[in-house]
Amino acid sequence: MKGQLRKSGIDIIGDVPWGTHFCQFYQTKEDLIEILVPYFRAGLENNEYSVCITSEPLETEEAKEALRKAVPDIDVYLEKGQIEIISCTHWCLKDGIFDEEDLLDRWAEKIGQALKNSYDGLRTATNVSWLDKKDWSDFVAYEEQGDRVVSNCPVLSLCAYSLDRCNASEIIDVVANHQFALIKREGKWEQIESSRRKRAEETALQATKNWEFTFDAVPDLIAILDTEYRIVRANRAMAARLGRTPEECAGLICYRAIHGTDEPPSFCPYRQSLMDGGEHTEEVHEDSLGGDFILSVSPLHDSEGKLTGCIHLAREITERKRAEEAVREGEERLRFALETIHTGAWDLDLVDHTAHRSLEHDRIFGYEQQLPQWTYEMFLDHVLPEDRAMVNAKFCKATTTCSDWSFECRIRRVDGEVRWIWAAGRHRTDENGSVRRMAGIVQDITERKQLEEQTRQRAEELATVMDTVPVSILIGHDPQSRNITGNRMANKLNEAEVGENVSANITPVRRFFQNGIGLTANELPMQQAALKDIDMRNVEIDVLLPSGEWRGLLGSASPLHDSVGRVRGSVGAFMDITERKKTEEALRESEEKYRNLIETANEGIWILEWVHDSEARTTYVNKKMAEMLGYSREAMIGKSVRDFTDEEGKTIFEMNMKKSQQGINESQEFKLLRKDGLPLWALVNSKSLFDKDGRFIGSMSMHTDITKRKEAEAKLKDTLDNLENLVKERTAELEEAYKSLKESEKGLAEAQRMAHIGNWEWDFIRNEAHWSDEIYRIFERSPQESAPPYNEYLSYVHPDDRDYVVDAVKKAINGKSFSIDHRIILANGEERTIHKQSEVIFNEQNIPVQLKGIAQDITERKKTEKALELSEERYRIVTEQTGQLVYDYNIETDIVELAGNAEELTGFTPDELKNINLNFWISRIHLEDLNKFLENHKKHFVFERGANRKEYRFRKKNGEYIYLEDNWTLLRDEKNSVNRILGVIKDVTERKQAEQTLANIEIARKKEIHHRIKNNLQVISSLLDLQAEKFGGREHVEDSEVLNAFKESQNRVISIALIHEELHEGRGNDRLNFSPYLQRLVENLFQTYTLGNVEISLNMDMEENVFFDMDTAVPLGLIVNELVSNSLKYAFQGKDKGVIQIKLSREGNRAIISNREGSNKEENENTNFVLTVSDNGTGLPEGFNLENPDTLGIQLVTALVDQLDGVLEMKNGSGTEFIIRFAITEKKNFA
Repeated sequence: MKGQLRKSGIDIIGDVPWGTHFCQFYQTKEDLIEILVPYFRAGLENNEYSVCITSEPLETEEAKEALRKAVPDIDVYLEKGQIEIISCTHWCLKDGIFDEEDLLDRWAEKIGQALKNSYDGLRTATNVSWLDKKDWSDFVAYEEQGDRVVSNCPVLSLCAYSLDRCNASEIIDVVANHQFALIKREGKWEQIESSRRKRAEETALQATKNWEFTFDAVPDLIAILDTEYRIVRANRAMAARLGRTPEECAGLICYRAIHGTDEPPSFCPYRQSLMDGGEHTEEVHEDSLGGDFILSVSPLHDSEGKLTGCIHLAREITERKRAEEAVREGEERLRFALETIHTGAWDLDLVDHTAHRSLEHDRIFGYEQQLPQWTYEMFLDHVLPEDRAMVNAKFCKATTTCSDWSFECRIRRVDGEVRWIWAAGRHRTDENGSVRRMAGIVQDITERKQLEEQTRQRAEELATVMDTVPVSILIGHDPQSRNITGNRMANKLNEAEVGENVSANITPVRRFFQNGIGLTANELPMQQAALKDIDMRNVEIDVLLPSGEWRGLLGSASPLHDSVGRVRGSVGAFMDITERKKTEEALRESEEKYRNLIETANEGIWILEWVHDSEARTTYVNKKMAEMLGYSREAMIGKSVRDFTDEEGKTIFEMNMKKSQQGINESQEFKLLRKDGLPLWALVNSKSLFDKDGRFIGSMSMHTDITKRKEAEAKLKDTLDNLENLVKERTAELEEAYKSLKESEKGLAEAQRMAHIGNWEWDFIRNEAHWSDEIYRIFERSPQESAPPYNEYLSYVHPDDRDYVVDAVKKAINGKSFSIDHRIILANGEERTIHKQSEVIFNEQNIPVQLKGIAQDITERKKTEKALELSEERYRIVTEQTGQLVYDYNIETDIVELAGNAEELTGFTPDELKNINLNFWISRIHLEDLNKFLENHKKHFVFERGANRKEYRFRKKNGEYIYLEDNWTLLRDEKNSVNRILGVIKDVTERKQAEQTLANIEIARKKEIHHRIKNNLQVISSLLDLQAEKFGGREHVEDSEVLNAFKESQNRVISIALIHEELHEGRGNDRLNFSPYLQRLVENLFQTYTLGNVEISLNMDMEENVFFDMDTAVPLGLIVNELVSNSLKYAFQGKDKGVIQIKLSREGNRAIISNREGSNKEENENTNFVLTVSDNGTGLPEGFNLENPDTLGIQLVTALVDQLDGVLEMKNGSGTEFIIRFAITEKKNFA
């Protein structure tokens, strides 16, 4: 075993055998790191179990950081336990006492642990700076016995000693108990062999030479003096400082050679030693030696005990003195920092029980002025009774064991307020090692406690959401994605157990496809994100499960990085879009049906292409159109409509094409000429076509053959002219309704993709529920209200669905989760449909105690599904019949004759509607619409002669109300008296519902946009905050312009984010109630810029109900942000209080402000505003030029005022006042 050489990692030593026990003398932390880091790196790389015992100046965390720079995988070694880094207080001392035998036993256990775990051996290093002088003899004995143990075991052991803590005799003891020593001289490490190592082989003379070598190697100034102050011998360091050789120093009088005096100085410690025969130490500054020194003398005696001289040691402490001054300055900065962060310091005398405190200490307990005295009993009186026993126990234990302590507890201030504090203390010993004092700090941590509770709640909510959200979330734990686990939905989708690895690299039981092409495991989104270090967004994949089922997924993935930026894994989110794809396929089939419907329609379809800005040529006609004209489809392609009409028709066609170029779409009757020369009358509904740049490219028209109708109309022209106009209007409205329906379906499809999901919990024991914010929004319930208990929640459930919900809950309580859809009725009477999923939580006795789950508003999805069904039905209705009801009312006989599908429209059979009168119809009109209906008819009876239109609600036979559009015209007799009313009625209920649905969707879309922008801006603000913290931890950066720039940028982002938050929480429009927003913005600035003891008050005089759009609100918010920030930072320096005033008001039009262009005089009006921001601070510096400012903030203000077309005015007197005048366009009566 002894013959086995191990790499030491230290260049000057090279390879050493097992059993090597050596030491190092260091002066600085860097000396210690220079030896320990390569020493342990070599051990880790050569399969050795390593233990590092740390002490000042290199503590545990500093040691880890030093190793991390040289050993990048140090955290891996720490995690698997190959290296331990232990503080000396936990290893070398047992209850604060050095126990030699106990420490040797523990080292023996470590040797056995290393061999048991298949390591080659044990490598140790101990920093001995913790050792007290009173334990030195015991430790020397421990080192002697340890040397014997190490020499017979597979162990390498290094002991590090601080030269500043060792005198000459102690250095000799250290060297004697180690095989060799490492000492740094003139910047280079030297190896010194120990006399103990060779005591059995060398003579006493050789040992003396070794001692002399060590004597000369020590960097301290050492001299041996006789009783006459003559230098008997000086080491190299002493001789070099005196500018002589050691031989030249012999015989010199020390005080003459060193101090240049004729007698010993008064502080000379040897002078005292000669008088009392004891050891003495003094700290002096000696100019002749060039620094500060600790002078120590140890008397020397002959064999008879007679004083023969002394060993004089001078240790330079110049750097220590500088360090002490730095510590003093640091303590002053610490005092300032403690007061700044509201932390009080205290010092308790354990003998007389008097306590010294900082002012902040007493303020924490609610005292504005420092009390004349403070005792431990007074402190206990402030502690809440519930915490008092714990506090007293910790204090007593710390006092008994002389150990450090800390705890958190609640106190009651003198004003009665309960606060949380953190207190910590440490014992201090006197020069005899006796514990006399205890010092520590106390800090108010109430806000931190509140934040911790909020964080805990958010973490719990996040865990609930992760467990209940219907999205598969997967985490890749390695760069190769060979270990992937997921949440509940991911395990369900992959048919896996909780915690099971679902990586496609390891478990290829699922097959993946994209656009029908199979994918390898490394081509999947998460693997791509990790392998290429890229983000994968919105990737659609088809999955074939082992069960044979196909599922569609929409997924995104991003790489995860470690602290140095290397990819350590990936995260992915996948949404099951199987049902959506089925819906899309159904919609596609529906559109295909519609295309087939057009091709096989009973109407002619004619598409024209505008050519060379002069002519429209035929590019498509369907089969019906060609048959109507008697031509083949091929014969019509490329020709103009002029080729199929007479001269009058050509003129009409040219007029219609001009209207089409302007986007005017009309329904009209047009005469064409068939191939056989016969006229073909067609009802033409045309639609202008434009390209993406808005250029006219042609038209599409539908031609209905009305030739036979025209022939019949020729005979009934006198009575049906007005009816023809109504039919034309109806045809145009059908086209418009069709377009509106398509737009509605598109909007509903978009709304269907917006997954409004919230989570909830219900505690059975306390009958309490918790809702997330989204569920509050779904139920239109204020988040300030508590979530309703179960019985109250049932009141929201639609009466027809209540039994269904109750039954599902009962089953869930018995352990069966549910997934149901049901309707709810909101407080305003609105009916919504939600989807719910749940999971039951059982306690240890398997008793259900909690129900948790999610709720999703699927109202829009339900409407979309319904709209899809209605769409197909409407296509059928369009092909079969117009769905209108034509009536002829004879005023004289009071009889109404009806024609059309009256039963479907009204619910009454044709027999029931025979010979009905006007009163019958009026009796079924909704009461809220009846007066307007009667007034409208009365007015038209007297004044009107043309066609009229009215919408109202009509009660069908089954009691259902529908919306009807009534188009009528008045017929007069030869006396110009109205004798008949001729009209057409159609059901417009669906159009009304679609209009309302589209309005709701638009409002939701705007709110979602503002919500997402606000979230993104808050993310940017958080990133700026994190970056500022990163810079803030660096030296010389705390008060730099970098941190100020981060804070200013963060405030600018927050000012914009607040605007979007207000718009999101508003009513869905794009205008912001500016006064509340400005109040929130300024309060946020006051919280950001804390000014110590400066008392700053805010006066705000804001015009109420002032609504600005984004183009005005954003610049104004940034202007106020800059001006108020400048006031808070600079205006009150050197003052103890101040006032900031903000005023926003309307004023009359002034010549300097012009109204904006494009204002609507009927609906809008221009208004001039004045915004004033002022303070009573120190004012701007002399020579400040507003026209050419040199600060970014004022430059930004002037640029934003110009953006508003406003005027900026500044007054600088007893404070600073900025006045901004600008004009905006306001909507009248906008609330």
